Amino acid sequence: MTGSNWRQLSEKRPLRLILLLIVAGIALNALLNFLNELLNLPLFFDTIGTATAAAVLGTIPGLIVALFTNLLFELLYGFPLIHYPFALCGMATALIVGRMAKQGCFSTLLHAVIATILVTGLLLAGQSILSASFLARVPVNLIDKSIAVFIAFYIYTKTLKKTDSIDTCS
Repeated sequence: MTGSNWRQLSEKRPLRLILLLIVAGIALNALLNFLNELLNLPLFFDTIGTATAAAVLGTIPGLIVALFTNLLFELLYGFPLIHYPFALCGMATALIVGRMAKQGCFSTLLHAVIATILVTGLLLAGQSILSASFLARVPVNLIDKSIAVFIAFYIYTKTLKKTDSIDTCS
C-alpha cells in the first residue's frame, strides 16, 4: 500500500479506528489460538484476525496483525523462537487477501474460494516435501485457512461492499 493509499484509508477511517482494529485482530488471533490449544483441536485459528484486517483495512494492517500476533506468541511462550515461521504464513495470508480485496477480487464466493486455494497452496509449497507431516497437513491447512478466509470474506462483504465500489476484479 503506497503512502497515498494510506492517506485514502485514513480519510475513510480515522487512524484510531485502524489501530484499534489492528489490536483487535491480534487479540482475536491470540484468543482463538489459546481456545484452540485449550480444547486440543487439530486446527490453528491464528489467522482469522489477520485475514479480516487485510480484507477490511488493507495489506499493511494485515501484515502488522500477522507479525505482531506471532511476536506476542513468542513473548507469551518465553521466546522459544518457533513462532517466527508462522509469522510468514500469516503474512502470506495478509498479502493474498489484502491484494485481492484491493483489486476488487474478494466480493464473491468464488473469489473467497480462490483466495483459500492460493493461501493454502502457498503455505503448503513452503513446506519441505521430506517432512513426514506434509500430506497430513494438507486437509488441516485447507480447513483452517478456509475458515479464516471465509470469515474475512463475510465481514468484508458486510462492511465494505455497502460503502465502497469493490465489484470490479482488475
